[in-house]
Amino acid sequence: MFKLFNWKKPNLKAISLPDLGWVEGDTTKTIKKWGDADATMAISLNFFEGEPDIPTVKDIDQLRQYYRDAIASAKGGIIEVELVELHGIQCIRTILKFPQEPSGSTYLTSLVIPFAMCSYVVKIQAPELDLSGMRDSFIIKKLLRENVISKTSNGYSNWALDPYKADIQGQNLMLRSEEAKWDVRFPSHPLTKSRKLIAEIEKGILFDQKLLDLKRFDK
Repeated sequence: MFKLFNWKKPNLKAISLPDLGWVEGDTTKTIKKWGDADATMAISLNFFEGEPDIPTVKDIDQLRQYYRDAIASAKGGIIEVELVELHGIQCIRTILKFPQEPSGSTYLTSLVIPFAMCSYVVKIQAPELDLSGMRDSFIIKKLLRENVISKTSNGYSNWALDPYKADIQGQNLMLRSEEAKWDVRFPSHPLTKSRKLIAEIEKGILFDQKLLDLKRFDK
């Protein structure tokens, strides 16, 4: 049980996000939600009691494999899994994608803030809508001209890849069009907007000082 001074235990209010100018939605004891003005993207701050289910914040290769395995059944793919330190806390930033019907992807960007017996997770959900395929088409044409990729009977070679291990095979690997270097050309794409948002959140997120006194997740 948590007992720090007069602070009974951690709660959702112990972390605050910067003001992004979004519309505030539902709030409960464990989740606070926001939506953008166009109702096309969503942000949530989530609180979980109990030890986090992540395996480690020390072995990045193990952590990346954990996410590959965790989302495989949903045909998900990883675009980014990185460790990031915020206010002295070792956190995890992930960008994952999941297939949409009939086409395109939904991008789920998360910031996991783990402690020994609780955790906080910031989530950004951003589906491709009318922009589905536009980014891919432009970059495919460019990379074909530059001989970076080539057309085959099964699609394009050297087009889909795991961002960290070249020998990984899968059905929903990261596409070269999803690399961060292309974001500047597609500022309205949901992946670009997600990367920009998580950077703003990481820069402006605040932790209650008593939260920083909690026992850290040290696996």
